[in-house]
Amino acid sequence: MFNFIPPELKFTEMKISYIIEAKDFLAYQLYTASRSDAVIKKRRRTRWLVPILYLAVAGVISLTTQNGFFMLPFALVGALWFTFYPWYSRAQYKRHYQKHINSTYAARFGQMTSMTLEADFLHLHDEGSETKIKIREIKHLVEISTHFFLALQKGLSVIIPKDQLQSVDAVKKHVTELGIKIVDETQWKWK
Repeated sequence: MFNFIPPELKFTEMKISYIIEAKDFLAYQLYTASRSDAVIKKRRRTRWLVPILYLAVAGVISLTTQNGFFMLPFALVGALWFTFYPWYSRAQYKRHYQKHINSTYAARFGQMTSMTLEADFLHLHDEGSETKIKIREIKHLVEISTHFFLALQKGLSVIIPKDQLQSVDAVKKHVTELGIKIVDETQWKWK
C-alpha cells in the first residue's frame, strides 16, 4: 500500500539541544513530589500529628499536676510546629532531593542533550546514549514556569529547561500538532 502525504501537510521535524543541570532534575523531582498522593498525605499527617501529640501530653500534664503552667511549653511547641512545619518540610524535601540528585545524576550534569521531534518518533541523544520513543508513548507535556516535562506512558519523563529554548511557543506548537496534550502548570510553585 502506498502512503502519500501532500507536501503542505507534512510534519516538519523539530530539533532542540540543551544542557541538563542539577537544578533541572531538582525542578522535576519537586514537581513530581508535589503531585504525589503519598508525599501530600505524609506532609499533611506530620503537620497535624506532632501538634496533637504535644497537646495530648500538655493535657495529661495539666490533669496530673493540676497546674496549667506546665502544659504551656508543650502547647506552644505544638502551635509552633503546626505554624512553621510547611517551611521546614519544604526545605527538608529540597535538601533530600538535592542530595539524591547529586549522588545519582552527577555524571549527567553539563552534558549536551539533543531532542528531535518527528511525526512518529521522539529521538533523544546525549554523550552516552541514544533513545527512540514512539510518539504514541508520550502521555502529555507538562509546562511549569521554568521547564517542560514530557511525560511518557511508562512513568518516565524527559526534562526540557525552557531557558535554553529559542522559542517556547514553537515547542508547544509542534507538540500540539503531534496530538500531545499540554498540561498548563505555569502557576505551580514548590510549597
